[in-house]
Amino acid sequence: MPPKQEDLLTLKLKHLKSTYFIRVPLTKSTIGDVKTRLTEQLSVTGGLRLEDGSKDEDLDMEIPKPSFDTGDYEKAPGVANDDNTVTNILAKDIQLALPNDKILSAHALIWLPVAENDKTKLELLELSEGDVLAFKLTLEDEFRVIVPLEDEEE
Repeated sequence: MPPKQEDLLTLKLKHLKSTYFIRVPLTKSTIGDVKTRLTEQLSVTGGLRLEDGSKDEDLDMEIPKPSFDTGDYEKAPGVANDDNTVTNILAKDIQLALPNDKILSAHALIWLPVAENDKTKLELLELSEGDVLAFKLTLEDEFRVIVPLEDEEE
């Protein structure tokens, strides 16, 4: 008889309008493992945008660069580039949160931060297949998830 395959858990990690799907073993994984998998996803997709892409007309003005800025330097990890995209993200730069109401999940208005200890086992969070978690970088003030509104057809 073949050995039992380990139970894999698919989680949806959301930030603004983006959703990242992460698969991890339920019984052996920790919060740190989820963060590490997420940083891998962010790395292959070119980083994380800190804005949703919508522009406010009042803020749509060009800010000139100082004349002494040569721009010939490498951005440090966790620092936003000119297009507000953060690259070189480390697992320690990420914070996770659960919705206050599992039924509403992605539509949650309140996100409850998950334990800061990266060694906390996922089993203790009582997660199930397809659960939604929000994430933010430590340089951001709050967890922000933008859920698209469905067009009403009549």
